[in-house]
Amino acid sequence: MQILIIDDNADSATSLAMLLNIWGHEVHLAYDGRQGIEMVTTHRPRVVLLDIGLPGMNGYEVAQRIRTGGGHQPTLWALTGFAGPESIRRAQQAGFDRFFVKPVDLHGLETSLAQFEWQTPEAIGTCGFTSDEKAA
Repeated sequence: MQILIIDDNADSATSLAMLLNIWGHEVHLAYDGRQGIEMVTTHRPRVVLLDIGLPGMNGYEVAQRIRTGGGHQPTLWALTGFAGPESIRRAQQAGFDRFFVKPVDLHGLETSLAQFEWQTPEAIGTCGFTSDEKAA
């Protein structure tokens, strides 16, 4: 499955990309929001793993631009150090489909990707927003 990682932390993004490659995915990397939006158009990933804390254009803005751009509409999963109800609410409003808090539970990510990969396009729209954040 094609995945795009948009994260300004090059070491983190590269490490995750290597792991996703081992799991059998084709991965592309972008290190800022503008580059990420361009790569959504050129590479047409099925899933975008998007850091919210990007410099300049943050992940919420990137998600909103992808959602309102009228082009390719990948599934957007937030990968962020920001936790809590307000971050989750903002992610939902921006158009994210899933919310993962860093450090990401790799088993949970692998399971989520495997489940998503087998969903039909019709089923994807009915899944609703989900978060891996544990209730306090």
